[in-house]
Amino acid sequence: MDTYTVKEVAKMMNTSEETVRRWIRSGKLKANMNSRKKGSVITDAMLREFTKNTPKYAAALTTPIGGIVAASTLLLGTLVAKNVEKGEAIKNSTIDSEEIKKILKENLATVKINIKNKKKAIAQLEQEIVDEETKIKSLEYLLKNIENAKGDINE
Repeated sequence: MDTYTVKEVAKMMNTSEETVRRWIRSGKLKANMNSRKKGSVITDAMLREFTKNTPKYAAALTTPIGGIVAASTLLLGTLVAKNVEKGEAIKNSTIDSEEIKKILKENLATVKINIKNKKKAIAQLEQEIVDEETKIKSLEYLLKNIENAKGDINE
């Protein structure tokens, strides 16, 4: 399971670390606090849930520039963190191409799901617009008939 620090999330979302901490305190962004010294840890699932509920920041992860920067940050942060967890020095750490491919495939799958959900939402909104336009036509028709009938009565 991929995890991120407050600093990494702030960088991905192009906001301050204090803003991320405020989201955590308010419950808007879920996080685990294993120790006060290490700070809050945000899992990939928690981050996805936050971005799903906060469209402004979901866009930060899916825009071309923001997405590339966010993906790079996530990827490098994850790989470095795994090497540090293993007790390896950062300067001696290596990046496993299989690990990179795995992370990229996971991100690709997430983006595809996001696109599918957005297309579904667009289709639903388009149908609601068609329904509202039909109501408008019906109401205009009724109004026109009432006005015509009133004119016939007054003659």
